[in-house]
Amino acid sequence: MKSYRQLFHLAALVLIMLLPTAHAQVPAAHAVAGITIVIPLSAKGSSRAESVAAMRDIAAFVARQPGLIDAVLMENNNPANTPSHVHVTRWFKLGDWEALFSNPEFKELARRHQARVSVADGTAIFTPLK
Repeated sequence: MKSYRQLFHLAALVLIMLLPTAHAQVPAAHAVAGITIVIPLSAKGSSRAESVAAMRDIAAFVARQPGLIDAVLMENNNPANTPSHVHVTRWFKLGDWEALFSNPEFKELARRHQARVSVADGTAIFTPLK
């Protein structure tokens, strides 16, 4: 159970690295379909610039993954509150997002940057109301 949670947090870390991606392909028929993943983030053990650089490095990889609809990274404008950022991504299906977990390059990127960004409690998966 602990390794599943760690894997989930590792995947969440990578997903937060996505910046809005204009190059993500969104077929019109699926524009409102899929799942939404909300990941609260905080900088960890490094400068803000290092954290952002780590996010961009992982984002370049994740942005190439099939099934991504769109993504946005939002900053908390109240410095007294945590987390400092929230990353929201939309995927066509949960399996598209889960496929990251088995990718060795994804695992290595997340391992390499885990000292710069942490995933706070509260990661959530949402689906559209029908």
